[in-house]
Amino acid sequence: MTNPCIFPGVRLQARLGRRLDERDWQRLGSVRDAQHLIDSLLQTSAAGWVRGLDSGSSAELAEQQLKLRAGEQTEEIARWYPRPWRAAIRWTRILTWLDTLRRQQTALGTGELLRLAPTPLEPLAGHEDEAALKHLHETDFAPLLPALGTGENLYSAWYEHWLGLWPGPDRTLQRRLTDVGRRLHLAHSAVSLGEQDPAAASMLLLRPLHQHPFTPVAPFAYLAIQALDLTGLRRLLIDRLLFVHGEAA
Repeated sequence: MTNPCIFPGVRLQARLGRRLDERDWQRLGSVRDAQHLIDSLLQTSAAGWVRGLDSGSSAELAEQQLKLRAGEQTEEIARWYPRPWRAAIRWTRILTWLDTLRRQQTALGTGELLRLAPTPLEPLAGHEDEAALKHLHETDFAPLLPALGTGENLYSAWYEHWLGLWPGPDRTLQRRLTDVGRRLHLAHSAVSLGEQDPAAASMLLLRPLHQHPFTPVAPFAYLAIQALDLTGLRRLLIDRLLFVHGEAA
């Protein structure tokens, strides 16, 4: 029987080869002007993330666009894989929201949460908190609501829900996926805190991706790397746009 993960695995390897490398991140990090940064990104493989933005764009618009692009790519990759794995792959979309949600967590009202997201949350912004909370339970954020309300670690809440989406009892595969989750936690923390650029932090995740390219491990390792890239890109872009508009990060 043909392995259904071979074709998508080859496509992921091709995309991986087009990522920004460590020298790209260092060069982009030295660019202080928002428009210059966007122009520089448009000359790289990250052009699709920022196309349509300029120095007049608000930080909120830029952040929304980055997350929408990530969601589109995640959905595309999910469709490449067998149906039983798609829900777990789609759940990785939420990784791109964790930093935003964490910044709001200490003083999070439901109305504030509604303003964080584009569709499907945006249409709910006019509701009273009680009604909005009811609707939130029907969105992709629902599994994180208990952690948001109690101040618990959001990555842990994301991870616990992810575990429940894995299909099948394959112990070997589960061990490999658990390893990806552990590596992602370490790498995501390093990038979020500015301790490493995404290219350096992603070294933790390249190993399982290269070792298991034609298994369900590959999309999770790849999308975890993409989440790191997006976190790094957000740090660069949003900081400069906030400076242009005279806002505090």
